[in-house]
Amino acid sequence: MPAGDTGRSARRPLERLLALPESDRIAALPVAFHQYEKALGALTGDAEALHDQLRAIVRDRHPELLRDPAFAQVVEAPYRRADMLSWLLRENVGRMEQLSSDMAHQAAETERLHGEISRLEAERQVMARELDHHRALADIGLMAAGVAHDFNNLLQVIAGHTAMVRGALSPEHPERESLDKAISATQRASEMSKRLLSWARHEGSDPQPVILGDTAAEVLDLVAASAPRKVLLTRALPAGLPPVLADPTDVRRIVLNLVVNAWQAIGTGPGEVRVSAGLSESGESSCWLEVQDDGCGMNDEARLRVFDPFFTTRAEGYGLGLPMVNRLVGKHGGKIEVWSQPGHGARFRVSLPLAPAS
Repeated sequence: MPAGDTGRSARRPLERLLALPESDRIAALPVAFHQYEKALGALTGDAEALHDQLRAIVRDRHPELLRDPAFAQVVEAPYRRADMLSWLLRENVGRMEQLSSDMAHQAAETERLHGEISRLEAERQVMARELDHHRALADIGLMAAGVAHDFNNLLQVIAGHTAMVRGALSPEHPERESLDKAISATQRASEMSKRLLSWARHEGSDPQPVILGDTAAEVLDLVAASAPRKVLLTRALPAGLPPVLADPTDVRRIVLNLVVNAWQAIGTGPGEVRVSAGLSESGESSCWLEVQDDGCGMNDEARLRVFDPFFTTRAEGYGLGLPMVNRLVGKHGGKIEVWSQPGHGARFRVSLPLAPAS
């Protein structure tokens, strides 16, 4: 027990308690311990040490007091409770650290799973768009096959009647030249319809050397009479260009669709469609064909979607010509580039690989 006045103040209630007869001690316990704890509250020393001394005195000299549950709880419980709290704190700190680590791991795993779900959803959307694209192409192929079949039958009728009219004219008749061009155009159209049927049946064709400038000039000669009156068709097709390796009918279809698309972009007003060709200067073994118009042009959104099947910016358009051109260019290992701005027309350039030197 502590020395000095404070220690004596803390001991007095216990000494009075211990001086009582054993039969009276139990009844006096609450008051004695209340006074004892009150005295301890005024101490500046180590209260825990005082409790240790109190327990030693009671156990060694007056163990009979511990038979009273209330007394035993007052003497023993604070230390058992403190030990228990200390142990619980130590245990809980470890558990909290582990729980915190587990929660951090689970948060990281949840974040990873969210990222994986987002990635899979993006892939699903891409695959869905690809599937829609392929379905659209399949629909185009089926539709093209039916149209080509019927169109070819009509062409045969037109060609037959045109040949009959031509045969009825004298060799010097001025209209014989126009009829010759009509018959030639009908034959070319028949070849294109047959190629459409082959495409729908997935039949391949053997590419051959083709002069881009000569083929473009041939197409322009055939379509010149069909162009709108206010649209001027000009050409810059130099001679002597090396041949590209391609299917001639496919090249005609590419030129025809680009030219028709260009004059349709001009609308009802006056304008110019310029067709040019040249040899690539970027080190690539290719020739290019370019069709440029001074029509309405396209914004960025339309330019990015211009090769999507059925996409069109014109009310009377079908959105099939440019997707077909893109497919044919890709079929021959070439590339197609587009430059356009609203109000400044559009420029399409097709590049095709050169034929190997013989």
